[in-house]
Amino acid sequence: MDISDILPFAIAVLTILLTTGLVLYVIRRLSAPKEKVVLLCGVSNSGKTVAFLRLMTGMFLPTVTSASANEGTPQLGASFVRLVDIPGAEELRRMIILEKLKKSVSGVIFMIDSSTYYKESKEVSELLFEVLCLLKSLKAKGAKVLIACNKQDLLSAKTSSSLKPSLEKELSVLNKTQMFALGSTTVTGVESHDSNTRLLDDPSGQFAFDSLQMHVDFCDCSSKTNETDLKEETTLSFVKQWLNGL
Repeated sequence: MDISDILPFAIAVLTILLTTGLVLYVIRRLSAPKEKVVLLCGVSNSGKTVAFLRLMTGMFLPTVTSASANEGTPQLGASFVRLVDIPGAEELRRMIILEKLKKSVSGVIFMIDSSTYYKESKEVSELLFEVLCLLKSLKAKGAKVLIACNKQDLLSAKTSSSLKPSLEKELSVLNKTQMFALGSTTVTGVESHDSNTRLLDDPSGQFAFDSLQMHVDFCDCSSKTNETDLKEETTLSFVKQWLNGL
C-alpha cells in the first residue's frame, strides 16, 4: 500500500484522538468543584494562624507572628476552600486584605480573641469596620462573614452572645465618626462622604449586623482543643460547618 493512501487515514485518526482528549479535558475542568477563597483575618494574637494550621493539619501547632499571608486548600466534605491567613500586623493586613478583596472571595472569617476583647475592642472594631466597608465598596455582597469568638477554652473568654452587642455599639460610634470626619479616608482610599466608607447612612441610627446586605454569622470556637472535646464551642466545629456551607 502506498504511503499516500495511509496518510489521510492516519491524520483522521490523530485528529479524532486530539479532539476527544480536548473534549474530555474541558469536561473535567467544568465538572471539577469550584475553589472558594475565604480570608481569615483579625488583629495580632487573635489565634488566626493557629486556627489555620489546625484546619490544614488537624493538629495544634505553636506559631510565631506571621509576616506574610499563609494559604492552603483543605478539603472539607464536598466544599473546596482556599483559606488565606492574613497577617495581623496593621500595615501588612491592610495591603493584603485590599488586594485579596479586589478579587472574588466567597467569605471572610474575622477572628477575635474573646479572652482579651475588652482590652483591645477599639482595634478590633476598627479593623472589622474597615473589612465590612471594603466588602460593601467592592460590591462583594455575595460574600459571607463569620465572626469567630476564639479561645473559648480560657476561663476569661466572653461568648459571642455578649460580644455581638458590644461590637454593634462600637461600630455605631465608628460609623458616626466616619460620617462627620470630613476629608478623612479609610482603608478603601475613598473620601468619607462616599457612602461606601460607612455602614449606615443615618447618623442617628444604631448599627446592627442584621441591617447589612451581606450575611454575618457568629460562633464560639477554640483552636486548642480537638474534635473529641464534648463542648463544640471549644473546638473549630462551627467554623468547619460554616466553610462547608459556602
